[in-house]
Amino acid sequence: MRHLLRKSGLKSKRDESSSTHSKRRIWLAFLIIGGSITASSLYFVLTAKPQHIPFDSKRWKEVSFSSNVQIRQMMVLDLQRNIFHRGMTIDEVESLLGPSSLSIPGDHDLAYEIGRNGEGVGSMNRFGGVSRYDAPTQWLTLTFNEHDRLVDWNIVSSR
Repeated sequence: MRHLLRKSGLKSKRDESSSTHSKRRIWLAFLIIGGSITASSLYFVLTAKPQHIPFDSKRWKEVSFSSNVQIRQMMVLDLQRNIFHRGMTIDEVESLLGPSSLSIPGDHDLAYEIGRNGEGVGSMNRFGGVSRYDAPTQWLTLTFNEHDRLVDWNIVSSR
């Protein structure tokens, strides 16, 4: 009977059911794969954003020039919004942040390294890879007036 249906171009209910079942499997596979890709992408986007943590003077001071200073990038927003205020003395600032990291050119009195610009994402190096060290270093710079009072603070980049 099936042989006659195929020759005539007609499909049996079993063939139609099998075809419908195959289409459902394909759609189900597509939804699972698409959903997995979407979920993975969403997870990456949500976790890749820089985290902001409360300023902690002890943790800030523990960071040395040669160590991973990325922790400072996570604290700097809280430091700028909630800790710094115009009129702070150099002594108050240094008691919070410790001695200045390094001297960098510019019109400021104290500078603290806070990490690489772009959170470690550098430019393409000559071998085709991404080099974190090609990214500019970010600095927290603090400017004081003639009475040693804080008047301004900024984030600047240098190579």
